[in-house]
Amino acid sequence: MKKSILLFAAIVMVVSLVACGESEKPVSTKAEESVNEEAGTDNQASTDSEVEIEKEVDGNAESEEEADVFEVSSDKNEEVKSSGNLFDKDKVFEYDNGSIVMKLTKAEFTTKFGASNADPEDTWANNQINSDSEIYFHLNGSIQNDRTDSLSFGNSLGAINFSLLYDDKHEFQNTSTAEEENGTKLGASSIDALSEGTIHVYFQVPKTVAESDKPLVLTVNMLGEPFEIKIR
Repeated sequence: MKKSILLFAAIVMVVSLVACGESEKPVSTKAEESVNEEAGTDNQASTDSEVEIEKEVDGNAESEEEADVFEVSSDKNEEVKSSGNLFDKDKVFEYDNGSIVMKLTKAEFTTKFGASNADPEDTWANNQINSDSEIYFHLNGSIQNDRTDSLSFGNSLGAINFSLLYDDKHEFQNTSTAEEENGTKLGASSIDALSEGTIHVYFQVPKTVAESDKPLVLTVNMLGEPFEIKIR
């Protein structure tokens, strides 16, 4: 009888221990699963975040590659080049059976001109515009004076004068000069007797005159007789 009781008690204890072990295992497993799930969620979130960042970086790279790029020139004081010759052919003016012959070979809009053999650094041999809003209308040519007195030109008292009419209402007056010392200097607006000289006639005008397509007419007044040359 005692043996039966002891055996029964032992079985009860074993069953109790087994039951306790089984009840603790699920609790531990659930806790671990919860931790693993949270860790997995964090890892997934981190991975998703990295993927999103990569996509954003790639997207920005693609946007930059596909963007239109506009660059502003760093040189804002670039010199305006000559417009080229506005004359279709030379313009020749004669007086008194060829005793005075003037030939205009070139007309241009430019910011700078000089004597034929001028040193580029010589300010007496070169004229350069100092205004951002203006430009020269420049004429180049020659005058042959086969008379026994000097010939003045390009001024109100000269035998030859010039004027420029823009848009049929705006008139500009000229400044003139002749080359001296074998074309190394710009001098007075006169040609010595029995000689020939290279001349420059120029008008300082607004840049609008050069950029517009409105009428532009050069008038050459030679010993009281006017001659009109249509520039455009």
